[in-house]
Amino acid sequence: MQERGGAGGGAGQGYERFGDAVMTVTVDGQMASQVTGSETVTTRELAFTFLSGCGLNPTPDAIDQLAEAFLPALRIICERGYDPEGATWRRGGWRGLLLEIDKKRDRLWHRSWLHSRFDPDSSLDGINYNGFYYRLKCSGMPWGTRGEPGSLGADVSPVSMGDYSDLTGQQ
Repeated sequence: MQERGGAGGGAGQGYERFGDAVMTVTVDGQMASQVTGSETVTTRELAFTFLSGCGLNPTPDAIDQLAEAFLPALRIICERGYDPEGATWRRGGWRGLLLEIDKKRDRLWHRSWLHSRFDPDSSLDGINYNGFYYRLKCSGMPWGTRGEPGSLGADVSPVSMGDYSDLTGQQ
């Protein structure tokens, strides 16, 4: 049984209950705890347990990467309301994902390299787009259901592309 809601723990907090276990998560994603009976476990401890359970020997850097970078990136996928099976990102194909990765890199370059501003949105979106690309492994339709750029797919009319010659009779 899964239950979600706002906990009495204060503004910006919520909880998820899985049977007897409760996970408390703050909005900024900086802290999460799992409470089972009287035991409280931090996000880093949960990351250690997860990595160990996957057969890895967790290092402090790997634990921090999972807890501080990948968890916030995955939170975006879980909370933004996109298609839960991945149709939203698959629609563009693996080449479309490469374009999205490039756009995120350009934004990071502009905002962080040129202006020394931290850009959490582009960095987290970049993590997710790279993950989507890795999962597709250059398989399937390179341009997804949209088709190759510049081609008119079956669902694209000449009028939608600015060509009114069929309507006006002029070439």
